Amino acid sequence: MDNLKTLIKKDCAAYSGMNWQDVKFNHILVRYIKTPGFKVTCHMRYLNKISHHKGLLYFLERIHYRNLQVKYGIQIGYKLTVGGGLLSIITAEL
Repeated sequence: MDNLKTLIKKDCAAYSGMNWQDVKFNHILVRYIKTPGFKVTCHMRYLNKISHHKGLLYFLERIHYRNLQVKYGIQIGYKLTVGGGLLSIITAEL
């Protein structure tokens, strides 16, 4: 399985329509600010990464993730295991 950084780069590339190896931090930052679906996806991936450590950070992130789901109307379970480019997988199913 890819690490968190690679998965987020692949998701950003799917939203931006570019090669995931060309994605830089500023591309991720702009996509995070402008696209609600990407923001939810980033938090889903981060929460999945830290879910094994049931500390205060995990619970705070889980509350924040839940608030984002309600705010944007996007419901994706954080335990879902999906490869990079989540957007391209969802649109391929439609």
